[in-house]
Amino acid sequence: MVHVRCPECGFLQVMSEERFLSISDEFIGCPHCNAQVPKKWEPQEDSVPEEAHHKMIAFSRRILNGGGVSREVVFALESLVRHYGAVEDSNKALGLGYAAMGEKNKAEEFLRTAAQEFPDDREILHCLLDLLFQRNKFDEVAQFGEALASLDPSAIGSGDVARLALAYAGMNNPEKAKTVLDSYPHIDSRDPLVKKARKALNKSEASGIRSLLGKQGPLQRLLLEAGKGSLKTLSDRARNFVAGAGRNPQGSSPTKQRRAETVSTSVSGTSPAVLEYWIYTPGKVIPTWDDLRTQLVDCCSGRSERQQMFRFLENAIEKNSLSIEYILRHESEALFLYPDELIPCNSRELSDEDRTTLAQAEMIVRLRLTHAETEAGIEYLVFAAKFVETVRSLVNGVVQDAASHVLWGTEQWKKQVQQPSRLVETNLHFEILADDGNVWIHSHGMQKFGLPDIEMEGIPEDLANRGRMVVLAVAELLIKKRGECSIETEIEIPGVPAILNLEPQAPDQEGHFPNGSLKIRLVPDAEGTLDDARGILSSVSSRMSHASLGRRSEPGADAAEPEKVPVTLRRDMVEAHKRARQGLPLFKTSFQQSIDSDEHIHAVKVGFPAQGGKYEWMWVTLDAWRGQSLVGHLESSPVLRKDLSKGSRVQITEAEIFDWVIVQSGDVLEGAYTEKLTA
Repeated sequence: MVHVRCPECGFLQVMSEERFLSISDEFIGCPHCNAQVPKKWEPQEDSVPEEAHHKMIAFSRRILNGGGVSREVVFALESLVRHYGAVEDSNKALGLGYAAMGEKNKAEEFLRTAAQEFPDDREILHCLLDLLFQRNKFDEVAQFGEALASLDPSAIGSGDVARLALAYAGMNNPEKAKTVLDSYPHIDSRDPLVKKARKALNKSEASGIRSLLGKQGPLQRLLLEAGKGSLKTLSDRARNFVAGAGRNPQGSSPTKQRRAETVSTSVSGTSPAVLEYWIYTPGKVIPTWDDLRTQLVDCCSGRSERQQMFRFLENAIEKNSLSIEYILRHESEALFLYPDELIPCNSRELSDEDRTTLAQAEMIVRLRLTHAETEAGIEYLVFAAKFVETVRSLVNGVVQDAASHVLWGTEQWKKQVQQPSRLVETNLHFEILADDGNVWIHSHGMQKFGLPDIEMEGIPEDLANRGRMVVLAVAELLIKKRGECSIETEIEIPGVPAILNLEPQAPDQEGHFPNGSLKIRLVPDAEGTLDDARGILSSVSSRMSHASLGRRSEPGADAAEPEKVPVTLRRDMVEAHKRARQGLPLFKTSFQQSIDSDEHIHAVKVGFPAQGGKYEWMWVTLDAWRGQSLVGHLESSPVLRKDLSKGSRVQITEAEIFDWVIVQSGDVLEGAYTEKLTA
């Protein structure tokens, strides 16, 4: 063994002779202080006394043998290593020991050194990977994750695969992240990190069939091409788009103002409704128009319905708003590869037989219908579904509603066609993605009504169902009032001290909302004191009536007046604030005593002035407290304060503190007095 002592800090490195000789530089970097140490050979016998050497070995084994990690043992081992240098696997022991204690800085320091000494040690790489992932060092997570995977791909754990995939997703490389997950098909899908990785990829919409449906790339432009024949080869027509793939003509990129106008037009109800269905079929037989006409007659229950159906069909053909295309599997294999992980969340009662049809499909029948007559209500959805069922029954396939991303089980689809009900809810798909205790709720399929999709984020996970009710209620109201509503519409939910503002969003780069979206902002009513999504949604009745919703700006609306916040709640809120102010000295002392600890989180609740004399109440996690001045970063997502965002660094005064809280491992130890009133 070769020992190299740093002249700056006294740290002693121990490495094998092979490792020492393989270093081509004349200097060796000190892992402790980063100083450059001249490459000199020091005799081992002069470095570590026998007693110290024996203690370091004993302490290291106590830590590495598992069980509870004693702080005293870890501190004693570090003291010896700092003085004499590491022996055998003492750096590994210190890294694992400090990781178990939650001391991330020291754990990372010793684990990095240990990884240099033992680059093939799986335990070191696993612990270092987890530590770097917690600190969002995604570049290094990818580096060490690939090193761990290369040792034995079959032995890598599900959590480490997920960390590696999330690291690539964090580096804006979703294709690589998907490749990582696809390379390990046997990972545990119940693992929380695996779920998080898959949700992240689903949200990015960077891969899979949904990106083909959403992004306005060359393939989508190809599918939207007018004047199609009965059977064309996609690969032949694709050649016309290869040169321009991924590029827009100069000047074609819309400005932000132009995008906002597009969204506004959609909300006003002037955009045509767009319906698109894909039928996956195991055969390649193309039905004739005679077959379609005969089957359509059998599908209608009576003469009146038959007349309406054929009038609808003739009108669509006359206006050239109906197109049918047949796509063969060998011509466009990518369109047939539906990701297995999306089936549970996107399907409605898909049977085993339906799954087999989907997996073994040889042809896709693609039906697309545009409908611009908003005064006709939404009955066109019923006729469109009957026509799709007519085609489906002839080709014996499985239906996918491409606009809402829903895969329909055959029996459930037939039941819905025969007995249509709740047309809005059944024609939309609401996706709920969880992240760090909150959920992002958004719709798919509003383009079927000529409107942009709706989204709402920052909703507590345990209130996801009520959040979905709110999004559905907004969707139903916009559909009912399309042609009348404007983008500034303010929506009230009776009994809830909040206003729902709709803000237009430009199309996102990931293609999740290619036509833009409407984001719901929960804004407290002037009469209310509930200042966050939890307080507002907790007040939403589980039996909320969608029909009772009205527009705030509409005079004479039938909606009931919002209920006043009870006087007792106001009084209790004042008392809770007084209690928080009385305990502020203890809170300040606790923060100052734990300033160097990662175990406790200290946060304060502050009202930030907003327009119109309102205040937006947000939580601030403290970083420093000097005299009467405090510095921290926002934990809340601002709604009224557009100049701030979650994570923004802010400076406040002690007098502005309305409430405070001390948290350890996600549990409230003390404080949060005002929050307990609205929980």
